[in-house]
Amino acid sequence: MNIVLHEARTLAKSAWIWAVALCALAALYLSLFSAIARDAETFMAIFAAYPAAIQHALGVTLDSVASLPGFYTMVLTFVTLCTAIQATNAGVGILSKEARDGTSDFLYTKPVSRFAIVTSKLVAVVLVLLATDVVYYLVSSFLLIGLANAPGATKVDPTVFALLDLTILGVQFMMFSVGLAFSLLFRRLRNVLPVSLGLTFGLYLVGALMPTDDAARWVSPFQYFDLHDIVVNTRFDLGAWGAAGLVFVGGLVAAYIVTLRRDLHVR
Repeated sequence: MNIVLHEARTLAKSAWIWAVALCALAALYLSLFSAIARDAETFMAIFAAYPAAIQHALGVTLDSVASLPGFYTMVLTFVTLCTAIQATNAGVGILSKEARDGTSDFLYTKPVSRFAIVTSKLVAVVLVLLATDVVYYLVSSFLLIGLANAPGATKVDPTVFALLDLTILGVQFMMFSVGLAFSLLFRRLRNVLPVSLGLTFGLYLVGALMPTDDAARWVSPFQYFDLHDIVVNTRFDLGAWGAAGLVFVGGLVAAYIVTLRRDLHVR
């Protein structure tokens, strides 16, 4: 428990910064919706001139972008990218921190099993990511409900916003797992941020530029969840959640196997 609290406190400051930044990003984009909705034809014409790959990368669906749920999918594309950077950074750094700081001998010679240490670290990251999501969900829900209930606004089922927001959690946990597994390839990582940014943007661009057929969508965690389908049908693709769960569990299993068997790197 002490390790969980220590790691959670270490991550808490950056988590609050991420939460505030995500809420500010959502508020900035959503503040533009009323003006865009009033001039929807011009807005759609601008995006129609973009290549399909750019539209896909920006999360734009022309037939629904002028509606609040459709516009929110575009906002959510950028929010999800930011949360993925946070999660990947945590995944890459959480188990490599001691080797990087030269404190492996201090931690792993304590009367605590490696299994307990790894579990405590992973629990701390999951709690911090969940706390970041909860803060964002509360703020975004307040903003979206205000727009949905504005005079003259088209009524929207609030369930669709809840389902859309939950996709953040799925992508975030997958990217945490990917970062975690990737960090195991190195004995010692000198700098976490370039690795996490490279992983996140690399997978994002792969998902944005690849064909959107059933086989290609599983290459990038950013393509597992079809936001447009959620808007239209107000439902989840359970297959996507199952695949996301496998990615997440796979990264955790790899972390336990490698960390429990690896020799310590001591300066």
